[in-house]
Parts: sequence; structure tokens; C-alpha cells
Amino acid sequence: MSDPRRYRWFIFVILMGIYIIGLFQRLCMGVVRQPLSQEFGMDAALFGQLGGVYFNAYMLMQIPTGMLADSWGSRKTILTGGTLMIIGTVLFATARTLVQLFTGRILCGAGAAMLFIPIMKILSFWYTEREYGRMTGLVTFLGYLGGILAQAPLAYITERTSWRVVFGAIAFLAAFFLLANAGWLHTRPEEAGLRPLDGTDCRFETCPLDIPHLMKEFLQLLQRARSWPPAIISLGIFGAFNALSGVWGTSYISDVYLKTSLEASGIMSTAIVGMCAGSLVIPGLSERLGRRKPVLIGSCTALCLCWGLLIWNSGGQLSILSLRMVLFVLGFFSSVLSIAVVSIKEMHLAMFSGMAISIYNVACFAGAALASPVIGLIIQYVSVQGSAALTYQSVFIFCLGLSLFAWGGSLMILETRCRNMGVQLELERRTRLSKKSAD
Repeated sequence: MSDPRRYRWFIFVILMGIYIIGLFQRLCMGVVRQPLSQEFGMDAALFGQLGGVYFNAYMLMQIPTGMLADSWGSRKTILTGGTLMIIGTVLFATARTLVQLFTGRILCGAGAAMLFIPIMKILSFWYTEREYGRMTGLVTFLGYLGGILAQAPLAYITERTSWRVVFGAIAFLAAFFLLANAGWLHTRPEEAGLRPLDGTDCRFETCPLDIPHLMKEFLQLLQRARSWPPAIISLGIFGAFNALSGVWGTSYISDVYLKTSLEASGIMSTAIVGMCAGSLVIPGLSERLGRRKPVLIGSCTALCLCWGLLIWNSGGQLSILSLRMVLFVLGFFSSVLSIAVVSIKEMHLAMFSGMAISIYNVACFAGAALASPVIGLIIQYVSVQGSAALTYQSVFIFCLGLSLFAWGGSLMILETRCRNMGVQLELERRTRLSKKSAD
């Protein structure tokens, strides 16, 4: 453990342990819907609210988390978030009233929201600029593996025991990884008494905890044109993909291909597998090319073609095998989101990378919050007018619109050539401002 190149993998493992549990918490509610609804007498609308409070808490905590990671410290932010998540999980597992149930989910969402951004910041101190993209893809891959565990495996265990036992075990496992992070996590190699690695963000300054200064810098981040293309890409891609894979895709396959819910979910999971595969391949391709922009443009173009195929296939013209291939490709290229988050980090000063990533994260969840209800309204309106084919054709046209929106963002994005350009871009900006004031 005296070698930072070895110790960083130990840190990565204990960070992923707590992160995967957080993502598991995000995606597990659909599986435990029936026992929860029966025990607490919840109808579909009330259960939807229970599922929604997690995402609301998660999205509202993104900007504060970015500020805390940049100033207070990534380690403290992770330990605080993990503690909140464990308290929320225990409260959820032992809930006897709806108030306790909702409070538990809110705490879970707020705690899980404090994990991704500081984890990405810590990785920037332990992995070089040329490694960072691949590590981001690996984080995405492992996160979606956690999402897969929150489906069929969770359903099987819940049937054999109970949802209370499952969430109690999750709290215990989260506590184990939280203690591991409390004992061995170090934000930077120097904190562990190790030499900093060349090419990492260790060479940049850190930001002090000064709320007025942080607010000023965050507002400036929002005003810089280079912050918006990655956010546009994340909103478009994640909004469309989440609506398909997480909400409406299974219904489409059931209604058009006349499959059972279990069969349809199995087919739909091909998109998740594609996302996992792409998370391992696309960042590595970007690193080998030494470019971000061509990979983003190419992936967004492929996604537009996939949505075009689904528009044509709204009546079920493709075979199940062909449909699986389209869904796999769609998930594969949707993983380019890992390049978008790396790009926004590389465009800004390293000391403010947490706040920069928070802009990307808010856009992701804003896309998810926008797409699902809009598609629900489309289905509700169009289904009265025509067939299931026409209904889902309208849905896929909307998703194509989101992908075209992301494609436009990919054309406008700044090429960073896989390195942090924050200092250079700030110097150029100040030079332009100086010339403008002189004129």
C-alpha cells in the first residue's frame, strides 16, 4: 500500500461499494411496489409520490454537494452522505407509518446525492487525465450492474424473505462500506503519505470553504458558454434513455409484441446491458483518439438513427432479435454520457470541478423529470385517437427530438483533447475581458 498506483484501486473498491448501494436504492422501488402497497394501503398515485421524493431530494442536493466537495472536502461529503443514506434506509425498513416511509426515502435520496460528485473529484486526484475517462466509464458500468441487482435478484430475495429484511441488510452493508471509507479513504495521495502521481489534479489548487465566494463562482460557471453543451447532451440522452429503459419501454414491448410483463422486462434489459458494454468501450476509444468531440457527435448521431428505427418499428415490424439489437445499440451509445461528464470537468478549473459536475447532474435529472411525464401525457392523449402503434410512434418521435437536442449540444461542445483546460480557458477569458475593457 506504499505505492499510490496500488492504493488507488483499494480506494476505488471501497468507494464503489457505497456508490453501488446508492444506485441500488434509486432503482429498487418498482420491485417492492406490491408488498409496500399492500402493507400501507397505497394506490398507484401515492406510490408514485413515494418513488418521486427520492429523485426530488437527489436533484435538490446536487448544487450543495458540488460546493461541499470543492470546499469542505470530498471525504467529509461522502461520509455525511453515506450516514444520511443509512439512517434513511433503517427508517424505511422499520417504518410503521407513511410519514416514516416517506422520510426514509427522502433521507436516502439526499444521502445518495452526496456520493457521485465527490467520488468523481477524488478519482481526479488518483488517476491521470488520460485514465480519468476510462475510470468514469467503469463507474457507470458498475453503477448499472447495481441497477441490474435491483431487479430480478431483488425480486427473488424479497419473495424468499421480506422487503424489511432486504432493506435492513442493505443498511448493514452500507454501514460496512461507510466504515471502510472512514478508516482508509484519502482524498489525495499526500493525505495518505504517498507521492502525488504526475498528470493528476494534485497539481492544482484547492478551494477554501467560503460560501459567498462559492456562490459567485457557481454563477460564473452558469454564465460561461462552455458549461451548457455537456448539460444539453446529458439532458437529451438521459431523458430519452431513462424514459425508455426505466418507465415506458416495457409497456411498449408488452402492448406491441403482446409479451408478458416479465418477458418484456427481459427484452428491455438488453438496453441496460448495452449501456454497461458501452461504458467500458466508449471512454477507452476517446482516450485512444485523444479527442472528445468526435466520439460525442458520432454517438449522438447513432442514437438518432436508433430512435428513427424505433419510430419505423412502432407497429412491431422488427423481429424480437432485431429489436434486441436496436435496444443494445441504443444503450451502448447512450453510455457516451460518461464522456460528457468528463468534458465538463475538463473545461473548468479543477478546484471547481465539483460544481461543474453538479451542472451536468442537474441536467440529467431534469431530463428524466421532463421526459417521463411528457410521454405519459402523449400516451394518454394519442391512445384515445388511435392504435398502440400510433401512440408509441408519437413517443419515439419525442425521444428523437431529445436526441436531436443532444446532437446539437455535441456540435457546440469544446474539444479538450482529454486534458484539463481550465487554467488555459480562464486566462483566455480574462485576456478577452481586458481587451474589451481597454477598447
